[in-house]
Amino acid sequence: MAFKIGGDGALRYQGRLCMPNVVGLREKIMNEIHQSGYFIHPDSTKMYHDVKEKYWWDNMKKSIAEFVAYELELPSELEFVHPVFHVSMLRKCIGDPSRVVPFKDVQVIEDLSYEEEVPVAILDRQVRKLRTKDVASVKVLWRNRNMEEMTWEAEEEMKSKYPYLFQKEDNADSKGTQDALEGQTAL
Repeated sequence: MAFKIGGDGALRYQGRLCMPNVVGLREKIMNEIHQSGYFIHPDSTKMYHDVKEKYWWDNMKKSIAEFVAYELELPSELEFVHPVFHVSMLRKCIGDPSRVVPFKDVQVIEDLSYEEEVPVAILDRQVRKLRTKDVASVKVLWRNRNMEEMTWEAEEEMKSKYPYLFQKEDNADSKGTQDALEGQTAL
């Protein structure tokens, strides 16, 4: 085995100091490393590699991952949602009060799915000319419960995902062309 008593009388595993399972001791070590001025909020992998250079304890990788994770206090309606997430999932967010959705408007189903926004109509179309190609975009009206939103999307992607939006447009175009032809023959 790789366990030995060091010259200082401490138990070591492969040269690393073995940390006993004393309440708060391992957490104190992880907190010291996590708060160290040498690191800018390390993730669990980086922190694990730093800790394992000097220390060893059983299930060390798991305890470091749990230390770096955050647990949310969720309302009872969301008890089926896993409340722990890793710091690497965080992104900088600048609050926009107009984008706040009341909790009651978000209907999360037990399988963690929700009713997505539905594209309702194509409002406009534009073609941007680049050096080597033309890029077609469409302005889409989206609707979800009480909200409406308009965004520019790639036309090809929208045609592949929501062909029904373009069937209306194609029918209107062909009818308009047919009306124009009938008008010319009447003259």
